[in-house]
Amino acid sequence: MVLLPKSKQPITLTAEDMEAVLAYENPLFIAKCCKKFGVTENIAKEKFAELKKFLILCAVSKDAISPSKEMDEMWHEFILFTRDYYNFCVTFFGKMIHHQPEIITN
Repeated sequence: MVLLPKSKQPITLTAEDMEAVLAYENPLFIAKCCKKFGVTENIAKEKFAELKKFLILCAVSKDAISPSKEMDEMWHEFILFTRDYYNFCVTFFGKMIHHQPEIITN
């Protein structure tokens, strides 16, 4: 499980902002997901849409949010496209959505 640090400055998104986030496409990322996860292009696009919804929640929430294992794996792949991920976050949210691994203590 991965936990995100609480956002110090959650943002507000309009319906139009959210539509723009969901309309974002990244064909190279989709192709990578098809190959890595063994899914069709349509399935990869559906999973990417869910990831974008999760990232919207991260951007607007004051609370820590933990993705599902499947969502986390896809998020890891998107982060590896460093320039694309950075530009996506800054363009749509005005800030990076950082990934914070869960710290397990004894």
